[in-house]
Amino acid sequence: MSFQAAPHQNTAALLAGVFGAAIFLLIYEWQILNPANIQWLLLSDPAQHFLGWHFYRNEAWTFPPGKIHHYLFPQGTSLVYTDAIPLIAMPLKLIADVLPPIFQYLGLWLLICYVLQGYLAACLIQKLHPTAGVTVILMASLFFILSPVMVQRAAGHESLVAHWLILWGLILYFSDTYRQRGWILLLGFSVLTHFYLFFMAGAIFIAALIKQWLMRHHLKTIVMNLLTAVLATLFIMWIAGYFIFEIQHNAKDGLGYYSMNIMAPFNPGQMKENIDTPTLFLRPVKFYASGQYEGLNYMGAGVLALLTLVITILISSKNKLFNKTTFPLLMLSLVLTILAISPMISFGEVKFWEIQIPGWLEKLLLIVRSSGRLFWPVNYILLLGIIILCLKVFRENTATLILAIALVLQIADFYPWYSNVKLLDRSHIKPSDEKAWAELVKPVRHIVVIPPRENGDQYIKLALIAAKYNKTLNIGYVARSNQTQREQYAQRLLQTFEAGRLDKSSLYLIPQEAHKLRPKKKPQGFKSGYLDSYYYMTPGLTNP
Repeated sequence: MSFQAAPHQNTAALLAGVFGAAIFLLIYEWQILNPANIQWLLLSDPAQHFLGWHFYRNEAWTFPPGKIHHYLFPQGTSLVYTDAIPLIAMPLKLIADVLPPIFQYLGLWLLICYVLQGYLAACLIQKLHPTAGVTVILMASLFFILSPVMVQRAAGHESLVAHWLILWGLILYFSDTYRQRGWILLLGFSVLTHFYLFFMAGAIFIAALIKQWLMRHHLKTIVMNLLTAVLATLFIMWIAGYFIFEIQHNAKDGLGYYSMNIMAPFNPGQMKENIDTPTLFLRPVKFYASGQYEGLNYMGAGVLALLTLVITILISSKNKLFNKTTFPLLMLSLVLTILAISPMISFGEVKFWEIQIPGWLEKLLLIVRSSGRLFWPVNYILLLGIIILCLKVFRENTATLILAIALVLQIADFYPWYSNVKLLDRSHIKPSDEKAWAELVKPVRHIVVIPPRENGDQYIKLALIAAKYNKTLNIGYVARSNQTQREQYAQRLLQTFEAGRLDKSSLYLIPQEAHKLRPKKKPQGFKSGYLDSYYYMTPGLTNP
């Protein structure tokens, strides 16, 4: 990522990166940067992300390199499906032996995302308006840094805070020449971060190829650029573990449930399911589907004020929105908006229309079933267009004043939310009797829970113990899995357990809600007892 700019513009970009770090420290607790502090991660999705890395670091290298064998055993999973950010996890595995036994990088990752968000926002603005001064660049960058979606995602989907990948894609799009290396790097970085971000970066890449075609580049060259990027990306996806099994989607809460409500850009709605987003100027409205928090795309009072100003300018002026450079990006925005709001189109609490789509297309779109997220690039394109138009229409002093007023409105609007962000002390996982668990797990190779379900967040304690002692664990919470394989495994496991055919290298655990489950035939050489909320059976000298 190297961008040529005038000395004062390089200064602005670096300062914007510093601003990003400062905003991060103002919003979040600095303690999350401590690699040894994992308590803030021991719940729901954050636990999944940490545990993916925690298991992965202790395993031997295999092919594909991103596969995790000991977690969700025997099927296994990968860095991709635990959202453990392969971009960071794979390089760190090279030095895992010198890292502390407990090491989390998700706090540092969030900080890096904020720094790069500021830096690349400044680079993007100065690319489109090279005469902009340091002050106006910094103020414009702050609108990008203060993104409410980044704050929302930091509370549970750390990988999805990497909105700097979208800004990087826009920088490449607006480059004077097509940069093949840059696009391959972007697609590689994004697919190693999160598939949704890759989808967005890939959409911007396709728009850039269309721009090439409109600029009358040779079609053969464009096709070669596309094929090279596709092949390189597929190879990176294989390395990361995207193809370790056939993904089967659950139809429950499918397309539309996680869509974007049409009101989302203009109303804060909900930051989580059934939890309103607290802002100063607008009262959150209830959306049609509770899952539409995934489509949170509120622009903020300051940006909405700028949007009103820009619309007035466009109506009263002859500024042209469509040209060979902007047309592909505008068409991309239209397509992403349609995907984001469909197939269940709603406005507030009212459902207007549900589009009936063919089964094959629905199966394909389930890959991005949280479709409300797909509006993120559109949001940034709108913000960028608003700022650049202000800078082009008004003199810099006037533009600076306008942006300053809008920025004050933006900060005031988000202050009730941002001033109360708490990532620490969210976990309710209570410490276990470490010594007792160590005595149980050290002699065995496998920890087997029957039935193989994670039981909410209760599996987290078992996962920490299994990873610490390098044992396999047959349960876990992951983003995607092959449900047919898991169901078949669960049936076989229950049958062999009830028949008394127990593996003498395994510790069997029956959770409290299934305590009556016992082998019909008493296995020889096993002992039993209770620990925490589990009934256990383990190789020993006495029968159960």
